[in-house]
Amino acid sequence: MGAEALSKRLNWQTLSGKNAKKKELLVRDALEECLRDEGNYKVVYQPKDFDRIYSDTIYPDGLPDSILNNIYRPKEPKGGFKWGFDPDYTIQNLDTGKKIFIELKTQNGWVEGGKPADGRGNVHERACKHFTPGIMKLERKASGITDPNFLPFVIIFTGNITRDPRRNSEIYFWFQGFEDNYFMWRPKSGTYPLDTLSDYLKNKLLPHLQ
Repeated sequence: MGAEALSKRLNWQTLSGKNAKKKELLVRDALEECLRDEGNYKVVYQPKDFDRIYSDTIYPDGLPDSILNNIYRPKEPKGGFKWGFDPDYTIQNLDTGKKIFIELKTQNGWVEGGKPADGRGNVHERACKHFTPGIMKLERKASGITDPNFLPFVIIFTGNITRDPRRNSEIYFWFQGFEDNYFMWRPKSGTYPLDTLSDYLKNKLLPHLQ
């Protein structure tokens, strides 16, 4: 898909929740288009780096007896449990092996003509799991990125949350010192511009994959 054709399709503002996968695939295509002439990069949709991280490395052998003796111990199914999480994408530099994990978060927001309650929802709060000590250590090791001033994950926000004054204040406060780790992809004229995403990738992310 060429850049012009893709740009015409990046207008999902009115898509319902059942079309979330279509939206995710369009963002994958957008990432690939932005990286097309930037080097030897690969975009992976729904990478499985961490899809069993809790069940395979923590439960049950990694839990202390003080927890195991006080929780329900279900019978494991054939093949074991599959407890973990899946980022939406990774961008990997195939020359250096370094990668960045990306999540797409879409939420309504308080904008002109609306009310504060329009910004209800907690996808932005759930994104903060990446700041927990365990996941920071996990992603740091898997990414190959050693720069202490950059965490190897990125949150791409879309929807009216990108213009909501309250949510922008919260997210800016949470990400203090790590402002490059999130991107407000704000729509223009009903579509999501490739140039702003491309500028973010080139200037904020790709230097960490070198």
